[in-house]
Amino acid sequence: MTLGPKVPEALILPFLTGCGNASARPSSPYPEALIPAGSYPINLDPPYPVRKSKVPERGEGIVSFQVEIPIRFADVDAAGIVYYPRLLHICHQAFEELYQQRGPVPYHQWCQQSRLGFPTRRLEADFQAPVQHAGPVTVEVTTSQLGDSSVCFHFVGRQSSLEDGNPRNCFSARVWKVCVAIDRFEPTPIPADVREVLQSIEESS
Repeated sequence: MTLGPKVPEALILPFLTGCGNASARPSSPYPEALIPAGSYPINLDPPYPVRKSKVPERGEGIVSFQVEIPIRFADVDAAGIVYYPRLLHICHQAFEELYQQRGPVPYHQWCQQSRLGFPTRRLEADFQAPVQHAGPVTVEVTTSQLGDSSVCFHFVGRQSSLEDGNPRNCFSARVWKVCVAIDRFEPTPIPADVREVLQSIEESS
């Protein structure tokens, strides 16, 4: 008795050889140029490279962190523009990408290893222009009000207009976060290596 058509062995073996053995995983069938920015193929090992760029020293002229976030079909509502709660999610993606590129380790690893996190205490947002299902959004990230256990993140999202191709400001947000011990959810001092990253993009007062 069979439950369905037999699956060709050629389709099963690559999957089995990639399970539990990173070195045996087949290479990606997709050319690297076709992988959108911010995407990580499941067979990359390790999937999240640690710190792509050094943390800039204060005074080097770097006052922000910028990252391109691709717009997906699932982000768009019936009007053909990005549903506004997704823009807040894009801000959080930019926050995680800051850890990804400049942090000690990617954010999810930092949470698991240090048992610390940065939950949001307060946020404000302004929406100046629709974000369209077109090119990526460039998100600029800066910080201010850096305290012992809290910090305010500033996000500005820009996208090239479909009408004339010129970049325009689409949204901005201010998000106050508090460093907490995950097991107790109590404020705790921001670790020195993370503080160094936050200071590197701190706005001048």
